[in-house]
Amino acid sequence: MLAILVFSFLAEKLTRVIPFKGSHVIYVLQKTRRYKVISLDNYHNSNPVALDRISQLSESELPAGVTEGEKISTDIDVNLCDLTKPEQLRAVFEKYGKGGIWGVIHIAVSL
Repeated sequence: MLAILVFSFLAEKLTRVIPFKGSHVIYVLQKTRRYKVISLDNYHNSNPVALDRISQLSESELPAGVTEGEKISTDIDVNLCDLTKPEQLRAVFEKYGKGGIWGVIHIAVSL
C-alpha cells in the first residue's frame, strides 16, 4: 500500500490538515483503498477527533469482503508536527524510512 503524507499550510506555520479541504482530500484518498494516509498537524486550530470521524466514515462505507489492506486504508497515521521545527518533520520521514512515503499533498491556504 502506498503512503501519502497530507498537510496544510497557512501563513508561515502548519495549521491543520483537518478542515474542509484537507478532510475531503483524505476521504477521497481513503475511498480509492490504495493509500495509507499520514497526517501532519500541530492542532493549533483543529482537533484530531475529526480524523477519527473521517476514518469511521470510510470504514463504514467499505463493501463486504474487502481485503485487510483495503481495511487498513481507512486508518490515518496521525503525527503531531510543526513545520517550523525541521527536526519534527525529519522525524516523520525517518519513522517511515526511505521509500516509505510515496507522495506528499500540501494544501496551501492564502488569506
